[in-house]
Amino acid sequence: MNNKWLNYTLKYIALFIFWLVLSGDIGARSLILGVPAVFFVLLISEMSFRRYASRHVFIQYHYHILWFFIIVLFEIFKAAYEHIERVLSGDDKSVIFDVELCVQDEFAVALIANAITLTPGTLTMQVHDQTLTILGFAQTDAQILEIESTILNKFQKPFMGGETAC
Repeated sequence: MNNKWLNYTLKYIALFIFWLVLSGDIGARSLILGVPAVFFVLLISEMSFRRYASRHVFIQYHYHILWFFIIVLFEIFKAAYEHIERVLSGDDKSVIFDVELCVQDEFAVALIANAITLTPGTLTMQVHDQTLTILGFAQTDAQILEIESTILNKFQKPFMGGETAC
């Protein structure tokens, strides 16, 4: 199997797993709807890359994109649990803060911004170069630092290409 087909296969598997997790069902209906939906998403994204992307996102190894999706899924479930506790306790104070990413690639920044928005309790309000303006539920500075740490140390790590610091 050549690299192009391996790349498509890994993308398809990652997106299909993401589909199943977000649908919350592994029944026949979800499987039948998921197969063409994921294929359609891959087709549209490939057409968009060819038309609009000046260059591809840097991914050192193919498994890095799968690594990113696993991190995002884990953080979605973790934040959902924390958010349920927050809602039940009435701690609904939100703050706006900026996070400066180290990654330079525009597509990687967009993926990270979307991952933040998918995570319960956080929303990417604005992206300017590598600076993300985030609205997040946080009561203390320690909670803000925890959100920043998740973004900097987990979400952007697969796109760093072996670099550990900015």
